[in-house]
Amino acid sequence: MSISILMLSQYLYFYETVHSKNLEYLQRLTHEELKELCLENPNRRAKEANQDGKEWDYDAVVRGIFKMGAEQKMKYRFAKGQKAGRRYVTHTKSQYGIQNLPANIRGFLCPHYHDYDIVNCHFALLLQLASQHGLPRPYLTRYVEHRAEVLEETGMTKMDMITRVLNMDKPKLSHPWVVNFQAEVVTMRDRLLDIYNPTTTNTKNPLSSRLGSILKTKENEMLEKVLSHCEPKEAVLMYDGFMCREEVDVAKLRELTGVAWAEKSQDDSIEIDDEVWEREVQDYRAAQTRFEEHSFITLDPFVCYTELKGGKLVSYDLNTFRSIHANVLYEEKGKEQTDFVARWMRDKTRREYDRIVFDVNPNFDNDAEYNTFGGFVMARRSDGEAEFEGTTIEALRLERFFHHISLLCKFVVSDIEYLLNFLAHLIQYPHINPEVAIVMVGLQGAGKDKLVWILRQLIGAEYVTSCADGNRMFGNFNSLISRKLVVSLNEMDGKDGRKFYQRIKDAITADKNVIRKLYQEGVEENNQIRWFLFSNSDDALPVLKDDRKWIIFRTSNEKKDDKSWWMRYVVEDLEGDPTYLRRIYHFLKHRDIGGWNPRCNIVTDCKRNMLACNDKTPIDFIEQFDWERKTKDEDGLPAFLVHHKTINKAELNYIHFSDLWDYWKMWDDTNAKLTPKQFKRNIQRVDGVKLDHKIDGARYVSVDLDKMRKDIGYHTSYVD
Repeated sequence: MSISILMLSQYLYFYETVHSKNLEYLQRLTHEELKELCLENPNRRAKEANQDGKEWDYDAVVRGIFKMGAEQKMKYRFAKGQKAGRRYVTHTKSQYGIQNLPANIRGFLCPHYHDYDIVNCHFALLLQLASQHGLPRPYLTRYVEHRAEVLEETGMTKMDMITRVLNMDKPKLSHPWVVNFQAEVVTMRDRLLDIYNPTTTNTKNPLSSRLGSILKTKENEMLEKVLSHCEPKEAVLMYDGFMCREEVDVAKLRELTGVAWAEKSQDDSIEIDDEVWEREVQDYRAAQTRFEEHSFITLDPFVCYTELKGGKLVSYDLNTFRSIHANVLYEEKGKEQTDFVARWMRDKTRREYDRIVFDVNPNFDNDAEYNTFGGFVMARRSDGEAEFEGTTIEALRLERFFHHISLLCKFVVSDIEYLLNFLAHLIQYPHINPEVAIVMVGLQGAGKDKLVWILRQLIGAEYVTSCADGNRMFGNFNSLISRKLVVSLNEMDGKDGRKFYQRIKDAITADKNVIRKLYQEGVEENNQIRWFLFSNSDDALPVLKDDRKWIIFRTSNEKKDDKSWWMRYVVEDLEGDPTYLRRIYHFLKHRDIGGWNPRCNIVTDCKRNMLACNDKTPIDFIEQFDWERKTKDEDGLPAFLVHHKTINKAELNYIHFSDLWDYWKMWDDTNAKLTPKQFKRNIQRVDGVKLDHKIDGARYVSVDLDKMRKDIGYHTSYVD
């Protein structure tokens, strides 16, 4: 994606790549060979400190290189316990960031990157702060503007100035100019500490450490500002600078930040040894790295996994796992070894997780869990949405999309706003269950299924499912809804609505879904599903008056038969314009839904009608009617004709439809205004009820009492 920074709480996410062939070369080396190559880094030695004063652990660096991928999405976070300051790359069991590589390794893997940093960074930032607060700064000004001259005059190095003048509370200095310079810095430090009052856990040099916190916070603010301006497709934070593919005008960076920037050349000191490419048997650590690119285990439960292309996981028991990897050879202690998996299982550094989860929270931060959520497909696309930043709604040119949404809400403004907010909530807060279901009632042709198609394109087909069979979602086995964010139940009628009402209702608000697969124990997943229920019937659900879980819209028939409009919408916009879906995604991602509550009790006209239909339904009437009555009614309506002939071992009861319709009108006092056609459609959904049954040339409604009562039992199980 072209916008490489994803601002999520205290985290920044960047995409980064390395030269794949050069990475493969390094991963063919043995652990010791790669460590020696790191030690050849001309800028650092094994016991020298990195930019934060910590000694380099080259064994950890080597292990990190062995598990690097050619393309990674890396997370940067503040130091532990801090909410500001410098950001550091977060390594995982399967990723290692470029930020922590020695310069020679970094240059070998990243020849395609430009490296930009702030010249004389912390002293330049200190000068900016001193100027901002009106502090005396003659020595600091000279050092920033004429550093080479000062270093030559004093015999100090750049690192000496940083570590002794800035990073030590009480340094031992001998040169008079440097002593005066350090005294000036102390005066600035004390004043800035009073102004900003930062904290530190450093007990050896607490005052200098607190000043460092101020400068690192300023440094991070500048980096974020620069990267937001440049919008690189890939980027690597490098403490006081950054790396990216694009060429950047350093004069423009100075204009943006007020400090000087420079581009550094990459270290190209590593030369390839052709003999390495001829190796067949790998060192154990190198073999481990290749193996763990696609294999790992979980502990709860204990399962071995292999990752296939596309992110699909295949699980194995240990014996099968050993069998399929029996051909993995490795070298250890100078000898060729077999049974790699047995050796790997004894390795304390093996790639393992406590469990597998599906967590779409943007702030997910648990390396002990394997998260199967790979992000929205539109967010993963390299072309991204950066080009639309700051674009007005009108300029996004989404007229047909907005008309589509209007069709789904029959052009009711409040309903349109709710549906747009609901869709934006999915994109912005996928991990928060809205605890409502969207019900759309209307004939085919309003674009209900096309809305689901659009969501598939925005978030990914793997997170969306549709089905017309409620048993596949609420039956004994429900793997269809596993790891889903959008589920649509299509062609739902009153019979299904009553049968699955309670289960749907529970699924809407449940914290967890228990996923049951054939021959496997149930597994709990976080419930993050948005439910869409589509029907053409007003009595699709037995909705109760105070139930806020159902947001019910009636769709419009305006474009039902307008094939040319749908053709233009699909062919010209959704499929023909490569940026159209990205513009929809951008609109939803940036739509302001602050303060919006998805559980507000929005009562649409369609919901009112459904409530009326469900006050006293034809199915309730069928259940409560006295089917065995044989006497004439006091009102003069004809009594039942009870036919005692047994058909399929069931006694059937018969009545003329016109008589049944008259009884219904007397029984129903809710003014639901059902037509005879709607009444017929409702009652024939019940098992055991059959219309147009002929007896001696006359047509009757027939009822099998046993089947009817059994089926009605399912329908009425929803009552709280």
